[in-house]
Amino acid sequence: MKVLSRRYVPIPVAKRILDEVLPYVQENPLVQRTYEYLMRFAKCDAEAAERAVRRLIEELGLSELTAVNLVNIVPESVHEARAILEVEGRVVEPEKVEKAVSIVKQECG
Repeated sequence: MKVLSRRYVPIPVAKRILDEVLPYVQENPLVQRTYEYLMRFAKCDAEAAERAVRRLIEELGLSELTAVNLVNIVPESVHEARAILEVEGRVVEPEKVEKAVSIVKQECG
């Protein structure tokens, strides 16, 4: 097996990937537990998650990791989103925080 690429993916995308290979590795207990976790915490479908990540990166200039974290958590308030955005180590303008919440709600709401 060869790694073709490496990137951060939101939980719904990871679930979709495991959906594709689960028939081949279903008997592996670690894979099964991982799949159960992904089923429990996926808050939208994979396509919506990918659209949200792409928009957060393109429209707000967020890092891929921060965009993925926002999509995984789907913050319901500006305060929740601000806590995630401030991990990047910079002050985030209120308008940017509101836009991030809006994008995530539009795509994953």
